[in-house]
Amino acid sequence: MSREKKEILCSIIKKIRTSDGYVSNISRCVNMKDCTLSGMKSHDCHVLIQEILPIALRSCYPSKEVMTIVIRLANFFKKICSKVLEDTELDELQDSIVMTLCDMERIFLPSFFTVMVHLMVHLVEEVKLGGPVHYRWMYPLERSFVRLKSFVHNRAYLEGSIAEGYIADECLTFCSRFLEGTTRFTKPARNPDPPDNTKDNYMFNSSGQSIGKGIILSHFDNHLLLHAHRYVLRHSDELKDLRKEFLDHEKGKQSLVANLKDANIEMLINEHFADWLEQKVLEHDGWGFSEKIRALAAKPNKYGVRYSGYIINGFRFHTMARETGRVTQNSGIVNVAADGVSYYGRLSDI
Repeated sequence: MSREKKEILCSIIKKIRTSDGYVSNISRCVNMKDCTLSGMKSHDCHVLIQEILPIALRSCYPSKEVMTIVIRLANFFKKICSKVLEDTELDELQDSIVMTLCDMERIFLPSFFTVMVHLMVHLVEEVKLGGPVHYRWMYPLERSFVRLKSFVHNRAYLEGSIAEGYIADECLTFCSRFLEGTTRFTKPARNPDPPDNTKDNYMFNSSGQSIGKGIILSHFDNHLLLHAHRYVLRHSDELKDLRKEFLDHEKGKQSLVANLKDANIEMLINEHFADWLEQKVLEHDGWGFSEKIRALAAKPNKYGVRYSGYIINGFRFHTMARETGRVTQNSGIVNVAADGVSYYGRLSDI
């Protein structure tokens, strides 16, 4: 690869922004002067091979054979490192990696093929004998070894220093369980879930924690509020019996046939169900209705709060304006339709 192509590849990797907690800041591992990558952790290398490299390498315009090999290797490691593996897929993976290595021997120089490259042909057999890889790999043990090495303060007595440090760490860990305040056991998660008592205030599974200071919006658009209210009334499970009662009422009122089409039912609920629900709750003075149903019958408030970020279901989301200048990108969203089609976009407002 020429110097120019190396600079293009390194610049793309340096500018890549991933979601929060997905990978470390890879841009700090890129040396633009020497066009090298260094200081990456094991997880960063996995993400680089499986996700980033097949995309970033396209900008260097490599040959079709090289791109095919890189994509095959990325798919192989992605499947071999997955948490769930099917027995039928293992034989296909074995055939795939054998053909990939044969193609590599045709393109790359013999000096490229070390024992580590040859090791890939035995990984599938190891999975068949030992199970999924993430139960057997050495990353947790390597991290624990680093912690044990940090206990060494007297290099003349390595084992004694590790034993003394380990005992002291265990004692402090036991005592910290009985301390008030924030310890390693009471430290909140980076993306915490909301308290259980606040989840009841939401109609759907949308309870979360806001990020930053909220800005009160003076007025919502009436058209937007109308569509939002219709969506809630159509999909709220607590209004299922009331929707059925409303349709029976409309059938008797307009002498409609029993088998209404879906389009007619949708039109009736959109145009008249909100007013009918409000009048029904007012007639009974709210008696016999839950607090949520009374809140829905009162129609939405025209004032709202805008946030620049939100944590929900263990994920962190930012608006495009908030993540400007950051090394992470958390504005990406995906909406899976009923027919299985995925629609991708970015958050502009919360």
